[in-house]
Amino acid sequence: LAELVAEAPGFPLPVDLGGSQAILAGRRLPLAAAAGGELRAVIPFEVLPDAGYQLVVRRGNRLSVPEPVSITRVQPGIFTKNDSGSGQGLVFRQSGDSRTLAETGSAAKAGETIVVRCAGLGPVSLPVAAGEAAPGTPAADVTASIVLLIGGTEVPVRSANLAPGTSGIYEVSAELPASVEKGPAVAVTITVEGRSSNTVTMAIE
Repeated sequence: LAELVAEAPGFPLPVDLGGSQAILAGRRLPLAAAAGGELRAVIPFEVLPDAGYQLVVRRGNRLSVPEPVSITRVQPGIFTKNDSGSGQGLVFRQSGDSRTLAETGSAAKAGETIVVRCAGLGPVSLPVAAGEAAPGTPAADVTASIVLLIGGTEVPVRSANLAPGTSGIYEVSAELPASVEKGPAVAVTITVEGRSSNTVTMAIE
């Protein structure tokens, strides 16, 4: 898909990276990373949901075959350690400004704050242009209600917002209750407006 491996040097994200562009709904998408087999792009909030579009990749002077893409208002997805979408999730123990992945050897404990890194949680309280870094203070909070399930237990969400200094990445934080399931691979999912994420795991002791 791209002539060379490249990552965006900063913000705003470029619309041309590694010699390639991704075009959706007639607009070039901001690109976070590019490689021969993958482009990572951010879909602007302005693209209307519940509609079908054509996605085209331009590499140099060559265009791909248009690929149909459906856009919805929300479609949560939790990032994982190995980028596969399953297994150990990017679920962190938060202590002050320090974060540690909640995995075997550094399992989370009841009473601790955890942060789940994810995507697709939908509109936020502040306007954030695609490819621009999300603000920190005040944060761009998710406007929809978030349901966080850990080991089948609904855990009250403390906050849900675009991760400051990133583009297209959300964070959901919560405090682990004493009643939560314990184990090296406890299931974690997020549901927004009736749409559920992939299931990932985290370690809790």
